[in-house]
Amino acid sequence: MGKFLAYLRVSTENQGEIRAGLAAQLAACRSHAEKCKSSLADVFKDEGATGACGSEKHPALVEAISRLDKDDILLVAKRDCLGRDPIGVAMIERAVAGKGARIVSASGEGTEENGPSNIGIRQMMNAFPEYERLIAGKKAKEGLEAWKRKRELVETRRRLWQNSWHTLLDEMERSGKDGS
Repeated sequence: MGKFLAYLRVSTENQGEIRAGLAAQLAACRSHAEKCKSSLADVFKDEGATGACGSEKHPALVEAISRLDKDDILLVAKRDCLGRDPIGVAMIERAVAGKGARIVSASGEGTEENGPSNIGIRQMMNAFPEYERLIAGKKAKEGLEAWKRKRELVETRRRLWQNSWHTLLDEMERSGKDGS
């Protein structure tokens, strides 16, 4: 077995203060390495890097991959540290495999094996965050459209009420002038 290189990523500074923060990711990676009777040879961190952007926005990940040798392990706390774009993550996996190394998730998300079924499961897992992002965007758009429709309906009712009121006042005024 080669050396363990840990890769940590947070997309916002606020994540540094919660469970998904760098300290928690580092602790998970160290714990996993210790279970394997090893230690971390190096740690690479990308702070403020979203999971959706390309590798040029993740210089620490690029550096970690370049430092991998045959039989090394790129250790992440969870698979989503690599990114949320399924194609981007597949490219990262391909680059790591090309170095003769492999990716392991400290949380045990199916990174231990590289058989066809394991790769298929990982790719499906990579697709879920993108699916969730698309659903959230769709729901937000639908909510905004519903809000606009409701606002238009309220505005239409207000105009109708004003027109009815003015029509009634006009009729009363005419009635009063006619003497009826």
